[in-house]
Amino acid sequence: MSPYRVLLAVAIILYFGAAILFWVYGDPSTFAIFERIQGVVSVWGPWKTQPYAHAPLPFVDLGGVFSWRECYLRGVDVSLTNPCDLISRGPANYSPVVWHLPFEVFGLRNPIPAALAQGALFLLVTFSMFAPKNLKETAVAILAAISPPVFYALERSNLDLIIFAGTVGALLLSHRHGRSRALVYLAAVGGGLLKFYPFVLLATLVREPLRRCLPLSLAAASVIAIFIGTNWSFLKNLALPKEDLFGMFGGRIIAKGIQEHLALDFSNRTAIYLSCCIISALAMLAVLMRIKDEPRFENAVDRSSNLVFCGSIVTVACFFSGFNMYYRAIFLLPILAGLLSLRTEFHTEAMKRILRFVIPGTLLCLYLDRARFLGMAFILSGAFIDPLSPIGRAAQLGIIVVKEAIWWSEVTILGALAGAYLINSRAVKELKQFASA
Repeated sequence: MSPYRVLLAVAIILYFGAAILFWVYGDPSTFAIFERIQGVVSVWGPWKTQPYAHAPLPFVDLGGVFSWRECYLRGVDVSLTNPCDLISRGPANYSPVVWHLPFEVFGLRNPIPAALAQGALFLLVTFSMFAPKNLKETAVAILAAISPPVFYALERSNLDLIIFAGTVGALLLSHRHGRSRALVYLAAVGGGLLKFYPFVLLATLVREPLRRCLPLSLAAASVIAIFIGTNWSFLKNLALPKEDLFGMFGGRIIAKGIQEHLALDFSNRTAIYLSCCIISALAMLAVLMRIKDEPRFENAVDRSSNLVFCGSIVTVACFFSGFNMYYRAIFLLPILAGLLSLRTEFHTEAMKRILRFVIPGTLLCLYLDRARFLGMAFILSGAFIDPLSPIGRAAQLGIIVVKEAIWWSEVTILGALAGAYLINSRAVKELKQFASA
């Protein structure tokens, strides 16, 4: 193991080891401040002033999943109600597959052992992604591995951790052979059956020649169709929480922030969002036209390209789909790891210029919610600006707009990168040859 990877491992162990000690032995109110700085939003209920890590139970997202299983075993329809949840968050809002899994083997009232195991697996996969070759790359890898979305995901112990570990772990294998690539497709289907969004990774089937792409696509579509048909009565009534300005990321947040701060009606909010989508799409297409001839995009089966390709697809799809807690930004980690490995291998000047933006931009997105929290806390403190004054309100809106503009820029570049891999894939090239024949 290189000394740079040893340094990365030591940093991860020390940081999260210190966080665990702080959690176990520190003052809960002080730990609550630490959590807020990470962008962790408050908990519902009478314990709202306390940190999630202590009340009403640790690893509350995994505890919620366990509560679905507990009520299901009692004969309760958790798609309608969930009295077993200590937070009373309402009916289950993941896939019905989740509450059919045998979580009781871990102990449904004690999520700590399962959460620690899940977190350790996630951190192991995160460490395995990065292969820094110098101190600068090591610093970037460390900052990514200890970033607020990572802490947030570990603190909640959301199923995104296990989805990340499964999909990214499969991506880290050698993909020169079809059998290894098949593990990614299986992980995408398995993750999609839990939380839906990993189904977008099936777009990577275009890496296969048409003789494999078509039957594999048909098989995956059949599984998804059976899943939807079997669970349609639940899926058609599935209600996700609405997007919020804080603790989340997604395309609609900028429009929501502008509408609320300027007291606009909903039609203005829709117009703002559609305008952002059009601008992003045009910019994405312009960037794609500049980079599509980069030879490196023709190899979408090596480890680094897989990390960039798949991470970009998930991030872009989630950004435009709507509801995403900020911990889902952990899917920026494989993008960053892949770009660090590839940054000396691109040949065109256009890609070299983009890398000068997208690598620091990706790292910045991992810390934007912390910056948002600190900026808002400074304004709301009233130390220098009256938060209710026109200047104070403009400053608050400015923080939201700048944060979201950076996210939109990042997603636009990632969409172009994913598009470049798509149009240079084997299946698409074979279709072009067939159409021109």
